[in-house]
Amino acid sequence: MKPADGDPITYAQIASNPVEILNSVYYSTLTYTALGFGDFQPVGFGRLLTTVETGLGAVMLALLVFILGRRAAR
Repeated sequence: MKPADGDPITYAQIASNPVEILNSVYYSTLTYTALGFGDFQPVGFGRLLTTVETGLGAVMLALLVFILGRRAAR
């Protein structure tokens, strides 16, 4: 991933600066919930992973809403 105003974050940077893990969790949360504020951009193979995670997140959230809706209707 690449911050909007910086260089791409690599595994070596995460290993040397564990605070970058929080940025990674933030990015993953935004991707999973399909919000995508634009703080980070996927680069390289991360584009495919981001696409898959966004799709899975949308499906899982839709299932959650469907299941909760059915239970509320009972």
